[in-house]
Amino acid sequence: MDKPAYRKISKYWKGKIYQEWRRMPERLEMLAQNSHYFKGKNVLEFGCNAGLFCFEIMNHAKSYVGVEKNPVYYAQALVTKKHIKNERVEFLRMTAKEYMKNPRKIDAFFSAYLLYHLDDEEISMLRETVFPKCEVAMSFIRGKGDKELKHNKYRLWIPENVKKLMDVFPTVEIVGTNPYLVIGRK
Repeated sequence: MDKPAYRKISKYWKGKIYQEWRRMPERLEMLAQNSHYFKGKNVLEFGCNAGLFCFEIMNHAKSYVGVEKNPVYYAQALVTKKHIKNERVEFLRMTAKEYMKNPRKIDAFFSAYLLYHLDDEEISMLRETVFPKCEVAMSFIRGKGDKELKHNKYRLWIPENVKKLMDVFPTVEIVGTNPYLVIGRK
């Protein structure tokens, strides 16, 4: 990670982006421990928000495309891009559905929490257009606690949307503690 650039941008955005900023360092650390899966890959992130995860992803990735539909978050991502100064990082203002109508070549997919919000049509599109090309996909999920654990192959409660997508991959693992990082890979 480009620590000076990240420190500079994180000071700038702290308190300006989202209320869960206090959890960002633990998410970045969890992503850092698993970002080797992105080595040499073209990574797509849906719901990139201000683009802060690209700092860690670009430590290993060949390229990064962040897709964000919210104009405020997209503007923040453009400010983040100025601090990154990396031509292999790109941010697009569009919906996930718009992107999937004409997807680019990607090898890996990442989403912090957007998968929770996709409808059935978007899930199907993602399974058909993006995931078949991916070697790895990652998404953060929020745990519901031990009382709500279900005995399935994931060994904890996972939203249906995430299950539908991760079932595409023969290997699925969950790392970390709340929040968890779900990793699907071929």
